[in-house]
Amino acid sequence: MLDVGQYLAAIGYQGPLDPSLETLRGLHECHVRAVPYHSRPDDAEFLTGAEFDVDKAFQHSIADRAGGSCYELNEPFLQLLGQLGFTAHRLSASTRLPSGGFGPEIEHLAVLVDLDGEQWLADVGYSEPTSFGPLRVTTEVQRQDGFQFRMVRDGEWWLLERLSPVKGWSGLYRFKAVARSLAAFGASLSEIAAQLSEWPAGNLRILSRVVGNSTVLMTGRRFMTYEAGREASRMVIDQDEYEKITDLILDPELTDAERAERIREFQS
Repeated sequence: MLDVGQYLAAIGYQGPLDPSLETLRGLHECHVRAVPYHSRPDDAEFLTGAEFDVDKAFQHSIADRAGGSCYELNEPFLQLLGQLGFTAHRLSASTRLPSGGFGPEIEHLAVLVDLDGEQWLADVGYSEPTSFGPLRVTTEVQRQDGFQFRMVRDGEWWLLERLSPVKGWSGLYRFKAVARSLAAFGASLSEIAAQLSEWPAGNLRILSRVVGNSTVLMTGRRFMTYEAGREASRMVIDQDEYEKITDLILDPELTDAERAERIREFQS
């Protein structure tokens, strides 16, 4: 079992702990602000079939606030919710590929929460801009801090979309509202590895974080900022500038306000 007190201290959460929507929203927002997404192409433990160690992931990615992949962030979050009394399930999703298709059915790990007769998607480990809080599984448009999301039903699948001021409604990933075992993800490793040849960004170092009311994302050398009604993107060629931006995204000691102020000088 994870140390709940250590977990809550790491994400800076001081709200109620009953299994309610208020608690879920508070935990989710604190998590995405405190812990960055950070995938490293040279860290291939999971893809080589090594058994996933949730305690190790928790200590490094969350307690030390070093950040991590969907497995390293959402699996501990799932366990935290369970220890707090939530009815939460491991969810698999398929990422939208540049070709317009989708990855394997069991690929991205997220969390599905059953609450008061409704289902909620909670994802604190996705690199692309997603919601600051959980999203109800429904076809209705949902608004959070100026951003709009919706889920489109297609048979057994739900397609999660975000409204982009540049592209309009854009698909992020699709999922089935079905509980999965961690072993099922292990069985899908060969399919996940094969997908990397179709998705070049999967072979790059990716960092992202919620900063203020925006999400900043560094995919390889491309620096992107997503705000309500505005998106900006540019290449970062200078190594010194690249290291300064990545340090700003990862630094666990900065407050949200300090990070937002310092990162403005690098935005186009």
